[in-house]
Amino acid sequence: MASVLRFIFGNLGIKLTALVVAAFLWFVAVLDRSYVTSFTVPVTVERIETKKIVSELQPRAAEVRIEGRGRDLLFLRLRQPRFHLTVPEGLPGVKQLRFNHADIDIPPSLSIRAIIPEQVEYRLSEAGSRRVAVEVPTRGSPPRGLTIVGLEPLEPVSLIGPEDEVRLFAAVFTDSLDLGRVRRSDTIRLRVRPPVEDGFRTDPETIPVVVRVEREEARIFVGIAVEVVAPESYEVEVNPPTAQIAVSGPSTRFEDLKPTDIRARVRISGLKPGEHRLAAEIILPPGFQFVKCEPSLFDITIRE
Repeated sequence: MASVLRFIFGNLGIKLTALVVAAFLWFVAVLDRSYVTSFTVPVTVERIETKKIVSELQPRAAEVRIEGRGRDLLFLRLRQPRFHLTVPEGLPGVKQLRFNHADIDIPPSLSIRAIIPEQVEYRLSEAGSRRVAVEVPTRGSPPRGLTIVGLEPLEPVSLIGPEDEVRLFAAVFTDSLDLGRVRRSDTIRLRVRPPVEDGFRTDPETIPVVVRVEREEARIFVGIAVEVVAPESYEVEVNPPTAQIAVSGPSTRFEDLKPTDIRARVRISGLKPGEHRLAAEIILPPGFQFVKCEPSLFDITIRE
């Protein structure tokens, strides 16, 4: 048994090195062989500088059988080849265009054996353009102590697409803005996203957006009268009749915020006469956030 173990583990470093070298030589030999393999190749259309656009395209990808050495096929797999089709001028309508071997960007050491399908079908449409609004979606929340008071796109945007469809869109969106990364007022360039349908693009493709940031402040307003929304046939008593409400918002905006701008409202809906405990609905001017209401529940007495 001891001799067997010495045979297995003796000169272990040399044996491992030999194993690694053998594996490497095998891998090199495998990569040097010739293979035929299939690739799913996306199809893109080069922009045609005319008054027409490609509004539909089928298929969006083709299966291409490519032959070559293993190392070249491996590099091609990592690079993801594409078909780049140039659409000729023509009248509007549905047309076909055959795939050409020269339309796919592969190294000359590789050869194409088959393309399935052999052609692509597309619709050529008259191009239209209209000025559209730009909306900036956001995600996350600004860092503690800061609040966003404005997002303003600085450039107009034109939407270009099929003439009979472009008029259906009144606005486009930019990439979403991560509020968690905002630290101060700044101008940020964002990409404009055209509609996902074929044939749409925007001019320009990116725009500057002004992000205005202010320090956030919180204040407490006392003595806010609690309103009651109830059928006229009901007599409603609220206890306590006033609330203490904490509000947060931009520090500069608090100069114009008055207690009368804050409303606490209790809705009596579907409740029978008797005693109840209800929370108040807090209504604030735009730009302010509700933090807390004291008390959180109010004693409500309903009499007919």
